[in-house]
Amino acid sequence: MTRKLRVPSGLGSVGRVIAALILVIAMVAVARTGLGQSSGKQRFLHSRQAGDKETHTSTSRNRETQPPSRMVSSQSTIDFLPLVIYSSGGPFASSVAIADVNGDRKPDLLVAGGSVSVLLGNGDGSFLSAVTYDSGGGGSAEAIAVADVNGDGKPDLLVVNEQSSTVGVLIGNGDGTFQPVVTYGSGGATPLSIAVADVNDDHHPDLLVANLCANSDNCSIGGSVGVLLGNGDGTFRTAVPYNSGDNLADGIAVADVNNDGIPDLAVANNGGLIGTVGVLLGRGDGTFRQAVTYSSEGFGPTSVAVADVNKDGKADLLVANCEAKGATGCLDESLNGTVGVLLGNGDGTFASAVVYDSGGSGAMSVAITDANGDGKLDLVVADECDPGCFFGGVVGVLRGKSRGLFNLVTGFELVNASANSVAAGDLNGDGKPDLAVATNDATGQGAVGVLLNNTDIAPRFTKTVAATSGSPSLVGQAVTFTATVSSTHGDIPDGELVNFSDGMTALASVALSGGTATYTTSSLSAKAHNIKATYTGDPTFRPSAGAITQVVEKYATTTTLHSSLNPSLFGQSVTFTAHVKSSGPAPTGKVKFFDESLAIGSTTLSNGTAKLTKSTLQVGTHTITAEYLGDTISDKSTSPVVNQVVQ
Repeated sequence: MTRKLRVPSGLGSVGRVIAALILVIAMVAVARTGLGQSSGKQRFLHSRQAGDKETHTSTSRNRETQPPSRMVSSQSTIDFLPLVIYSSGGPFASSVAIADVNGDRKPDLLVAGGSVSVLLGNGDGSFLSAVTYDSGGGGSAEAIAVADVNGDGKPDLLVVNEQSSTVGVLIGNGDGTFQPVVTYGSGGATPLSIAVADVNDDHHPDLLVANLCANSDNCSIGGSVGVLLGNGDGTFRTAVPYNSGDNLADGIAVADVNNDGIPDLAVANNGGLIGTVGVLLGRGDGTFRQAVTYSSEGFGPTSVAVADVNKDGKADLLVANCEAKGATGCLDESLNGTVGVLLGNGDGTFASAVVYDSGGSGAMSVAITDANGDGKLDLVVADECDPGCFFGGVVGVLRGKSRGLFNLVTGFELVNASANSVAAGDLNGDGKPDLAVATNDATGQGAVGVLLNNTDIAPRFTKTVAATSGSPSLVGQAVTFTATVSSTHGDIPDGELVNFSDGMTALASVALSGGTATYTTSSLSAKAHNIKATYTGDPTFRPSAGAITQVVEKYATTTTLHSSLNPSLFGQSVTFTAHVKSSGPAPTGKVKFFDESLAIGSTTLSNGTAKLTKSTLQVGTHTITAEYLGDTISDKSTSPVVNQVVQ
């Protein structure tokens, strides 16, 4: 079997086409001789879980729709429907991404392989024919990313061109089409990977590029990372290069690995018999500290990803090694690829790599998802060929256990095709993560394979967060409550219900749209309300609830008091007049009058005024106050003291 090599000069598009054709010819020749097949003309994929006996499962050989081989763990079934292959329209396919690029809320596929290919999704896991775009690199597009780099709310495409050492930017029109490419230098030679993040905190996306070599003249001085700071309008500044910490930088990821709120870089370095991961801590201004390297414990690291796989709140590194330690090249078919798991310490340093079999030979890409819905992250690896390199590529699935440990439980084989890159996402809207694989078709041309998740997953956990437009609020004031329902296993379908309640009193049922439901009311009484939003759930997603306290207050009032005659004579009538004003509607209700703590009478407000006449006050000084008792919307208030002197 011939497979893609990571070499400083790159194979180029012609070389890749030839390699792919050789791959197909070799596999067809093997098939005709019957090597590895039973008399019933079915193949068996060898796959083994640590501690388990060797298991075989069979597959057939339909090139367009293939039933992939699989080995099922006794603890957790992970299953995918037969592989469906779509032509990418390019000479090869080396990278795939999943995003909605036409705003219809259906995932689309974006492929780099010589050119840039866009396959718009139908929402059911199927895709329209590919539309191709020039990547600006003379047919050498190698990797792709999707982000809104000009702030117009429309996804744009970012691609690295291996042979021209450039980055191509294709601005999206929002309808699934893209403007002509604009290119920038990659900051090194032979770029193979790209990531997007705001690394200088100016709220503009920046580009981070892994270059195999620092320059085209000399690869011995190490790989490089090109940092292209964004201007916010879809244009970028000249790349600033950083040493990746070792030779042959192949893959890159961006994440905050030391919990300081600043993005850092992780780079897979492919040089040497034992590969490394370079960690460049960010300073927050778009510059980075010198790389610190960690062994990947395998040969030829090709891809790196970042996630908290042991749920300790610290970022961990996942590295795809082309082959196991001891290999001398990615053509060493006696060994399998591996995945190195480096658990993070939370300060930007990492524990030694723990290595797992990737399920095949030539591990090219690693992705992270929860494939079986158990709440634990699983690893998905694209292997260029099966163990021994007889028939085709393998997508290995490593089931996550506790404490960041994994089991290789499933190997899905691509008949007569390699697996060069893998991405995970819900492609058919059923809430399960599916897989898209950059591969080749039966003629050796670029293609993308789709594996729809067929795992019998128990209803997934959801989270409902309730929010208010403002608390405290005033009686009669409109308040909007928003429920946001989310799941780490996919988007909640539109139209499903959220029930709002006030304690035990039902308020309304509102349909979700884009994961949110809102309810507005102005009828809450003056008190603290326990507002609860309950997502009702469905067969795929579990119910969940969120609550918030809404404090409703009455309008503030002020009361003033006046005497009609002060001082007065004993037995003479004195009228006390209270005026009550409110910050809201006109107050109603009663005013109570006091002589110190002794109530001397009460009257009803009329147009904000209440009067009390007394002629029985004894000789002396009387401390008179008026207390407004409030109503359903107006708060209580007490007047200042009037010292009434009776002579």
